[in-house]
Amino acid sequence: MMRTTTAFLAVAIFLGTFCYLLFYSCETQETLDVRIKASGISREEEKIISDAIFEEEKIEDFQLKKWDRSKSIGFLHCGKCGGTSMDRTLGPVVRKLSTREDDKYIGNLHYDWSYFELFEKDSVEPIILLRDPVERSVSNYHFKKTIPAVAKSKQPTYVKFMKSTFDTFLEQPEVMVDFAHLWIDSFAGLSMIDGLMSDDYYGTSTRKIYKNDREKMDQIFRDRELMRLNATWSLNLAADRLENMGWFGILEKMEDSEKLLSNYIGENIKLAHARKTADLTGRKPKASDSVLEKLNALKPLNKWLYEFANRLFDARVEFFKTGVYKRPVRKPMPEMSCLCTRLIMYCAGGELDFWISEEAPEGYEMLFWNYLRALGVQVPNDKLPSSEKSFSLEFL
Repeated sequence: MMRTTTAFLAVAIFLGTFCYLLFYSCETQETLDVRIKASGISREEEKIISDAIFEEEKIEDFQLKKWDRSKSIGFLHCGKCGGTSMDRTLGPVVRKLSTREDDKYIGNLHYDWSYFELFEKDSVEPIILLRDPVERSVSNYHFKKTIPAVAKSKQPTYVKFMKSTFDTFLEQPEVMVDFAHLWIDSFAGLSMIDGLMSDDYYGTSTRKIYKNDREKMDQIFRDRELMRLNATWSLNLAADRLENMGWFGILEKMEDSEKLLSNYIGENIKLAHARKTADLTGRKPKASDSVLEKLNALKPLNKWLYEFANRLFDARVEFFKTGVYKRPVRKPMPEMSCLCTRLIMYCAGGELDFWISEEAPEGYEMLFWNYLRALGVQVPNDKLPSSEKSFSLEFL
């Protein structure tokens, strides 16, 4: 009887712990791990609980999509993610096979999702090639210094950038403003997929619609940057779109990426890598430990998306090889220790506790704090508005 009672209690405690942890699964994986350890259960039980919460879902009727040749291929080109190779290799193949009369391959520019929405509904099949977001930032930093327009510029912030190391670059907010794409979260694929790129360098719907109204364009770009801070909305939208894409690749898994791309397009494709940044091996360190630590802190959204994309990619590869597809479960939303736009950096208690650019227009700081409050973020008392004001963001 005692043995039976003990077994029953053990099961009850185990199930209670499981339900408790499942209830808190909206938290980060790190927080979840802490809760599991605090419960006092064994490592074996910990693994069972963690695996159960994030267990993959087997899909019986899953099929890898094939390109509909009556539709355009729209390439979401993230900088320093192998995009030039994609344009040079895939573009000619698509133009040869497409049954369309025009807009066969929409590429050779850094388009985001919003641009494809300017076309007839469901007439574009977006694809993307992703890369580790921290490695991408390091590569992009070194690449930026090879661009003549940057290297030869007399603009003070550009001169400081050229003299900087990556360590000193991340200590100069006024320089970081002009090179936000090197460090700000979401530039390594997330905003491409969400359609929230916020610079006129990129092919966006905003740039197309407001090309003759710079003031309006800048306002919408600022609104887009605030929208990116809504992690739950932003990441789930990107994850939904990734799951529905006919193809996406992982730069670090190029061989399998090529196999899935060949299956999707219907023709054997080998991507010839066009390296545009000189090999730095043996000449200078790519990035110090301090830089890597800061970049990891600045990029929780893109890191979450990249981790999910890798599991989704691996599931597709496994299906391609075995015919068995297990849909990966999305892990909890990441904690964001820094909330940044190009014009505001807010890392509570960090090196850049709060900084706002001189370029920020009047009222922008209050808009920033109001938006964070609307997201449920605790705002410092001295940043609370004197009166409640409604606000809205534009998304075009």
